[in-house]
Amino acid sequence: MEKGNSETGTAIVEITLVLMMLMLIISALIDLGFLMNTRLVLVAAAREGARRAAVDGGASDSAFQTTEEQLALGQLDPHQADIEIRPKQAIYGTPITVTVRSCYEIMTPFVRAIAGQSIPLQVEVVCRSEKVP
Repeated sequence: MEKGNSETGTAIVEITLVLMMLMLIISALIDLGFLMNTRLVLVAAAREGARRAAVDGGASDSAFQTTEEQLALGQLDPHQADIEIRPKQAIYGTPITVTVRSCYEIMTPFVRAIAGQSIPLQVEVVCRSEKVP
């Protein structure tokens, strides 16, 4: 009888360890999926903002507004993102850089215990001004 109880106890410990590792892997995959989605939204917002800035010839209000609208469409809070467009004014052919910074807040407690509260993300898109002086 004691041998059976010992084997049962060992099996329970092994199952517990395997399940904890499995939960960690699943949690990491879920967070990785949301992290990649957040990055894709940042890229799309920066790209649209850069396109608007290229047409307007620099850091215009509509370029900032376009970038913020794209962030909102991707279900990110535009007020939590830092948007930078350089230069303020650009003539035809001048490179315009749009940088969007944000932090991804880790959702799952398992991953948060290992990686911390958030992961900083930064996306930069460069395009050429199309505005003719």
